[in-house]
Amino acid sequence: MKFFNPTYKNILIVVLSFMLGLCVFYIEKLRRMLTREKYRRLNPQLSLQLVSNSDRDKPGLYVYNESDFLIKDAHVEDIELTFTDFSITQTLHLRFEQIGFLKSKEKVQLNYKAFDRDNRFLSHISQNLIAHLLSASFAVRIRYTQAEGRILLATFCKQREKFFCEKTELVK
Repeated sequence: MKFFNPTYKNILIVVLSFMLGLCVFYIEKLRRMLTREKYRRLNPQLSLQLVSNSDRDKPGLYVYNESDFLIKDAHVEDIELTFTDFSITQTLHLRFEQIGFLKSKEKVQLNYKAFDRDNRFLSHISQNLIAHLLSASFAVRIRYTQAEGRILLATFCKQREKFFCEKTELVK
């Protein structure tokens, strides 16, 4: 029988070994994807939204808990913004109030105060800043605690008029 010729056996062994290697690689890839999906489902997912004019919401910056989990002790880190109007550059620092609890599917407006570089409170700018935030590109970092006590840090980047979550990492 020609099928059992040693060269055919060698070719068959090589092909089957290659197929076995591909299967092992694919199974490992699926295992990593499953682990990431489990991690994603166990961690609360946040999103940010900048509302300039809407019938339902007041203009402002909103955080939305998209997951089915409770978030507690959410804190937005200070943001430094630089604006240029008529060749005048102004740097502002935004400081946000802490959010105690954020229930599942809850949307909360972020309250902030604007300060200049000398740490003086700018009350007139704090109220009218949303129009300037629409055109600016900046990053927002939110540190929050999930129900099990793990602390997470989510980084959002704003480009054009939308925020996207760049990364969510475990702090503790």
